[in-house]
Amino acid sequence: MSEPWERRFKLSVPVGRVLAGPLFKLKITGSEHIPAGPYVAGINHVSHVDAAFAAMALGKPLRFMAAADLIGINRGLDFILPFYGSILLPRSSVPLGAMRQGLDHLASGGRVGVFPEGRRTEHWRASDFKRGAAWLAITAGVPLVPVALSGTEAVMGLEERKVRRSRVEIHIGKPLDPKGDRFSLTDAWGEAMDDLLAGSDPGEIQ
Repeated sequence: MSEPWERRFKLSVPVGRVLAGPLFKLKITGSEHIPAGPYVAGINHVSHVDAAFAAMALGKPLRFMAAADLIGINRGLDFILPFYGSILLPRSSVPLGAMRQGLDHLASGGRVGVFPEGRRTEHWRASDFKRGAAWLAITAGVPLVPVALSGTEAVMGLEERKVRRSRVEIHIGKPLDPKGDRFSLTDAWGEAMDDLLAGSDPGEIQ
């Protein structure tokens, strides 16, 4: 029997795609690369709405890793993060409990979404990558799937508090095998993301 957050996800995502498709001229490529079984999705992070768009692209329920200090910032996040089953990561200590939750979820056949940049950034490669996504994939023995978002920074960027209409593209890359160490797999993810984002410029809606 599915968890309550999974049922909410299954209800919300199709509705979101119906609404976001025409509103943001949403374009999704690479859906054929999404594994049927468990995987870790490695997603770039340039906007407040990245998790929502990544969820719409990937379709099936997945638990996102989210910074624990987001709780208490506003009532919206206080509601949304637990509502959709987010795994909360402490920034000030080693997140052993959170990583164990992620591993347990993957072992049960689930999917986990991670933002390897560790925070929202102004643009791609603005910060060094964290290696937690690669560690999860290797430890659980599941693929690491590159998910490249383009245009979400114009929808709701770092300093924005309102949603704006802008074209959004989401490119899903081929799954990366969980081999080698977390350093080499993180590097491979970054290179795959470079390729997916190269030349991607959705542009404004006229």
